[in-house]
Amino acid sequence: MPLIEAHAIADRVEQAIRVALPGTEVIVHEDPVSLSVRPGRKLWQ
Repeated sequence: MPLIEAHAIADRVEQAIRVALPGTEVIVHEDPVSLSVRPGRKLWQ
């Protein structure tokens, strides 16, 4: 998934949480796939 698409989805998720839980501070952080931790792999590999 392109990172820009992940950002758009995260924005919608953040907003939905804010609506469901007023006063909540929400941050969803997206990482490029190259920075994602995969099973059996450390973040810095």
